[in-house]
Amino acid sequence: MQGLRFYFMVCGLLAWSALAQGVNYSDSNGAHPVQLALFPSVQLVPPEEDVAGLRLNLIGVNREVAALDLGLINWTTSGFKGVGVGIANVVCADSHGAGIGFFNYTKGNMSGLQGIPLLTFWNAFNLVGGRAGGLQGGLYNQAQELCGAQIGLVNVGDQSAGLQLSLVNYSVTNSGAQAGLVNIGAESAHGVQIGLFNQTEQFCGLQIGVVNRTRILEGLQIGLLNIASEKEIWPISPLANWVF
Repeated sequence: MQGLRFYFMVCGLLAWSALAQGVNYSDSNGAHPVQLALFPSVQLVPPEEDVAGLRLNLIGVNREVAALDLGLINWTTSGFKGVGVGIANVVCADSHGAGIGFFNYTKGNMSGLQGIPLLTFWNAFNLVGGRAGGLQGGLYNQAQELCGAQIGLVNVGDQSAGLQLSLVNYSVTNSGAQAGLVNIGAESAHGVQIGLFNQTEQFCGLQIGVVNRTRILEGLQIGLLNIASEKEIWPISPLANWVF
């Protein structure tokens, strides 16, 4: 119960903050305070207009939205500020606040939360086309640039600076921490990797696992098998390997 109250408190604060930020642009554009939508062709406020306040949808589409967004499919063709709760939350620009649903997509940058409170690590698919600043929690989490945390079963962050915690963590470049069964930094990793199998091309920091593999090592590897293929002396070593 305490966890549930905490999640609703966080969501409420995100909604209040996002709505407060949205007042200026909404008022200046003549945004509507309430939206009721069955489908894009059957809704109170036309899809090309803005909403600031409350939006209730089966399938609803609007341009700028700063609202408590409740429905099956909540679709925003431009920016979103607030809390979206539904089966799917789709934002075609930047989003600020919380996307609470089984499928959460932001085409631009996201700041806040994507996932489902209490079930957040197991039930959601979260996608961000730009920078994700905050928390993504779900079965699959993906961001072009991560500045926060991804927690779930599979995490993908092309440029990751933060925490990736799941069974499989993948990034092209990573500066932070990866913890899971398999941790991959395709080009480079700076920080900590902890798992059964850790791999990167250039590593600086601490690797702890059953198998640790890198091409260029600057730091410490601890595991059953440690590989630093370009190390001149003992490139393959049991238990520990290091370059300082």
